[in-house]
Parts: sequence; C-alpha cells; structure tokens
Amino acid sequence: AIPAFGASLPSALGDDVVHLSQQMFTLGLKLAAPVLITILLLNILLAMLGRAVSQINVFVLSFPITIAGGLIVMGLAMPFTVSLLAGEIE
Repeated sequence: AIPAFGASLPSALGDDVVHLSQQMFTLGLKLAAPVLITILLLNILLAMLGRAVSQINVFVLSFPITIAGGLIVMGLAMPFTVSLLAGEIE
C-alpha cells in the first residue's frame, strides 16, 4: 500500500515537536525553581555551618532540614503552581 521510502511526515511536525518540548521544559523549570533554589540555599547554609561548628554532624542534620525545607516551600508555592498549571491548560 505504501511504496518504499514513500511514507514521510510533514516538515512542520518537527517544528511543533521542538516547540512543545521547549514549553514542557520551561514549565517544568518554573514548577521546580522554588524548591531547587531553597534546597541549594539550605545546602550552602549547612556547608557554612559545618565549617563554622565542626562538632555538629551536618551530614545527619541535613537530611531532615532539607526535606522539611523542600516540603514547606512546596506548600507555600502551591497557589502559584495551581495558577500556572491552570494558565497552561487553558
């Protein structure tokens, strides 16, 4: 039914795929940015604390602090996340 090398996709399809991929990447970055920045700042602060006070075991202390900080920021960013997703869906 289809001759050899006869099937092809429209040339505009590639541009659409690239454009949608760019939009997905930027949306994911917008959603993850608050948590990423918070965790980065927490790790920097814990590294400075580990250098300043060597008696504190920062490795054990960093896990619950990082998890709690990430969850708190996710909770605070939830209204912005909902409005961002609603705008993208519309």
